[in-house]
Amino acid sequence: MKGPGDAIVWEDGPHDHDYAYHKVATYDAGGGRLKIDVFVAAAPSRSCPLRIAVHSTTSPDAQRLALTDPGDADLHLTDIDNRLRKMGLPSVLAAYCAGDVVALIKRDAENIRATQRELQRRAITDAPPGPGLGARG
Repeated sequence: MKGPGDAIVWEDGPHDHDYAYHKVATYDAGGGRLKIDVFVAAAPSRSCPLRIAVHSTTSPDAQRLALTDPGDADLHLTDIDNRLRKMGLPSVLAAYCAGDVVALIKRDAENIRATQRELQRRAITDAPPGPGLGARG
């Protein structure tokens, strides 16, 4: 568990069939524990967004954000920062954590994109035919 002044360490999330990509960081902050999940859900879909979920032991409500393209992570820095501050983090710590989330996404962008492409491919190839497709009348 990391605390103020320590670098955030990202670890692989639990090996669970619900995630195609999953990184987790935990942090001691503001008298509680903060958990940040960055993941792509395993369900094939055409959009396959990268999701960020922030949970805190001091707040009953998680903060969530979805990005379509990991290359756009910089554009969401302020939004990530705002969501961390809603969790009760001091502004300096929220800015630090938001920057680290963006850095993780940028550093791992190719893996994330490959995961998204594979899930999108599955959504297209595994989709049942729509109305009228393949039917003769």
